[in-house]
Amino acid sequence: MSFKVSEHVTWVGKIDWELRKFHGEELSTHRGSSYNSYLIKDEKIVLIDTVWGPFAKEFVDNLKKEIDLSKIDYIIANHGETDHSGALPELLKEIPGTPIYCTANAVKSLKGHYHQDWNFQIVKTGDKINLGSTDIIFVEAPMLHWPDSMFCYLTGDNILFSNDAFGQHYAAEHMFNDLVDQDELYYEAIKYYGNILTPFSKLVENKINEVVSFKLPVNMICPSHGIIWRKDPLQIVNKYMQWAQDYQENQITIVYDTMWYGTRRMAEAIAEGIKSVDSQVTVKLFNSARSDRNDIITEIFKSKAILMGSPTINKGVLSSIAGIMEEIKGLGFKNKKAAAFGAYGWSGESVNILTTGLSEAGFNVLNDGLKELWNPDNEARENCFRFGKTFVSGLESASTVKNEETPIGRQWKCTVCGYIHFGDTPPDVCPLCGVDSSKFEPVDGSATVKETHTEKQERVKPALFKMSYGLYIITSAKGDKINGQCANTAFQITSDPATVAIGINKNNYTHEFIESSGIIGISILGKQGHDLVRKFGYSSGRNTEKFTGVSYKIGNGGAPILEDCVAYLEGKVINKMDCGTHTLFLIEVTNGDIKSDSEPMTYDYFRATK
Repeated sequence: MSFKVSEHVTWVGKIDWELRKFHGEELSTHRGSSYNSYLIKDEKIVLIDTVWGPFAKEFVDNLKKEIDLSKIDYIIANHGETDHSGALPELLKEIPGTPIYCTANAVKSLKGHYHQDWNFQIVKTGDKINLGSTDIIFVEAPMLHWPDSMFCYLTGDNILFSNDAFGQHYAAEHMFNDLVDQDELYYEAIKYYGNILTPFSKLVENKINEVVSFKLPVNMICPSHGIIWRKDPLQIVNKYMQWAQDYQENQITIVYDTMWYGTRRMAEAIAEGIKSVDSQVTVKLFNSARSDRNDIITEIFKSKAILMGSPTINKGVLSSIAGIMEEIKGLGFKNKKAAAFGAYGWSGESVNILTTGLSEAGFNVLNDGLKELWNPDNEARENCFRFGKTFVSGLESASTVKNEETPIGRQWKCTVCGYIHFGDTPPDVCPLCGVDSSKFEPVDGSATVKETHTEKQERVKPALFKMSYGLYIITSAKGDKINGQCANTAFQITSDPATVAIGINKNNYTHEFIESSGIIGISILGKQGHDLVRKFGYSSGRNTEKFTGVSYKIGNGGAPILEDCVAYLEGKVINKMDCGTHTLFLIEVTNGDIKSDSEPMTYDYFRATK
């Protein structure tokens, strides 16, 4: 099958109706895909890309029906990945020596795939080939989504051949955007972007701005996969600009896996809590073991916030959740909030693992998460309901920060992959392609580059994690009850008078005790305190007696003090500050002492040795 695209262009690719997985088994393609190859006939004949290897012979046989292969003057390889170039070996058996126009990086990838030294002609942005009445103009597009990627533009017909950009994995009988179901089309387009191009969003924005600056008329956009944009073709460009700018809709996505439905019941109660205070927000729940991973990633891409839940298994999380966590870490989502939850039976590590993982993946984690024992009872479900309500409040608090721009210095461009670095000096290593700082060059006119608040937060966060933290058991009392939790945000303000500050999550049971009584005990843990961290940090005092089996005494102020600690402090609240998801309590120290000459535990040490 072939069809006419424009006066000079014919589509000669392959529609793959059966395809259900792509990139090995990594990407689901529920609606199949197409491998788009384009034949340009002017005074010179050009073939743009081929098809995936399994269809190579069929492709060459069909191409022979369109044209005498010996009349093809040039081949353009916009990208070396085998779904684009897979028929080149079969084709070049027929027409050896035909020049292949591609980027320098594409020469490396094509040689790497096929181990052939074909007639490569390296091109750069602005280079062109005259075909007679039309020209082909080349535009490098590194890391969209490989280092070798490029676009090309056909003058006269005014067609942008956009490679993987603006594509979809979507098999359709009618290959133009005005002839297909718009809901299906845009779902596949956003799924493609969310799962493949998200890590390169800044490069997407920069490349679109660069192409727009050329002031070339665009009558049609022909991608390498899916349908061709001929009706209002710039609509998908405008969508990409939206998606590239930390895209989010008014949606919260809850992703969980469950063993005996405890974590599922938590997810459902949290969702009810969210809807009780925000009836307008869209809340979607996904069991990660029973839902398509890439569909979940698409919903995360669309969301302003997510909640991730898993029970604890073998001191870890269920495998489907672990897979999702690994995926979102690689995709590098920006400007999204998150929290974790999960049911457990005895050790309860899953929530801490998910909380740490979400933070490392770039999410703004609003709290320490929620754990409930076994199959949540009515009280536990009420905790989950309240957790959902508080989560929404945390979103509102976090959203009050304006995303204003501030100056940050120069722009530096990686000459290998095109990555743009912001700062006074280039980075030691390119985070995309791994080359050293010598491969970076300054971008002209970039002395006053600005960044948004969100971008600054993403830059600052890794530095923040370099701060040294201790690990402490924070205790309090309310009436005849005692409770405690693990915390790392405790620090000295002054030594005379002795004053410390402690940050406590508002969802935590200990927070209720401190608010009620105003008394606090701080037990400073030694390097052997791992079990105490787990006991006080991996469960809630609402449904377990944390002090069972723990040696402690009641201090002068009424709060329990652990016997197994290197030092302790007691105090009373003299002031507090609302910090959104947390309260910062200012504590006047009323008592304290050294109990051991052992070294105190740090958070880094615990994570390295747990």
